[in-house]
Amino acid sequence: TIVARATDAVGNAGNVSASYTVTIDTVAPTLTVLAAPAGTYQIGQAIPITATLSEPVLGGGVVTIGLNTGASLTLTAVAGTTTATGTYTVQPGQSTSRLRATSISVAANPIADLAGNPMVNTALPTNGNNFSDGTGVAVDGDVKLLPVPPNFSKNPLQVVNLGLSVTE
Repeated sequence: TIVARATDAVGNAGNVSASYTVTIDTVAPTLTVLAAPAGTYQIGQAIPITATLSEPVLGGGVVTIGLNTGASLTLTAVAGTTTATGTYTVQPGQSTSRLRATSISVAANPIADLAGNPMVNTALPTNGNNFSDGTGVAVDGDVKLLPVPPNFSKNPLQVVNLGLSVTE
């Protein structure tokens, strides 16, 4: 609690001001939820990722999220909100039936709360708050190959009629 009283140069004191309570924020923000729209995403498709933070943050700070597909993405804080956003684009060879974050890395320009406290906690969200714990996000980055018929000639001028049946 703070109160103020003004005193002039000759020592005359004014009335005491009303009291004011000051709270000093020393608690850094944490990442509490990672979410994406449910569905199965194919090679080249972008998945919008949204993180919910424990308190409002300054804009522009970033964290890097490692994924169980082997990829990573950068989330950028949205000023004055409890949100950070990013996009993960599926690449060939990246597949999982349940997308999950596997790590959080704090960058040189970390997400910070409105008091300027930088995010330092790299604990992953739990209790259904790590992507597909509750949303069913699947990634199918498998490259589909067409088998070559056993009697296929290597003659570059040969015309070959192929039938194709796609099941996926």
